[in-house]
Amino acid sequence: MLLGGYNNELTSPFFAVVDGSRPSGTSPAVRAKYRCRDCGSVAADPYLVLPTVAIDGLYGSQPYVERIEPDFSGKIVVSVAHSVEGKHGAIFHHFDTDFRLVENELSKEFEALYLELAARHRLPPIERADDLQVRRWDGRAFAVLPAGGR
Repeated sequence: MLLGGYNNELTSPFFAVVDGSRPSGTSPAVRAKYRCRDCGSVAADPYLVLPTVAIDGLYGSQPYVERIEPDFSGKIVVSVAHSVEGKHGAIFHHFDTDFRLVENELSKEFEALYLELAARHRLPPIERADDLQVRRWDGRAFAVLPAGGR
């Protein structure tokens, strides 16, 4: 079963795969404050933390997983919505069937939203899509996935 949600410890959206016949468990956590003590040891595999961007921090907005779906080539596309001041844009994260990151893609709406807010607030230049870091839980910590399926 494919799930999308929000990781409170990392203040970031996540994408995870769990056993559909036993959908239980909890998000992995590095800090004890965020660990569930009685949730059992069932872990999602993979558990992927998706990036936030400068506008999320500036406006205190909470990006969310909007859609998870296969594309025409068999890749899994996870769409993360970023909404500020009633405007909306998405970043698409493409994964192969082994859940390796293939690429990140900025929607035209996201690029327009970011550029508008950057001009108003002196934000850093728009992130290159491949510079956005997706992290994967390795059982002990979150490791950055290289883009390009490596």
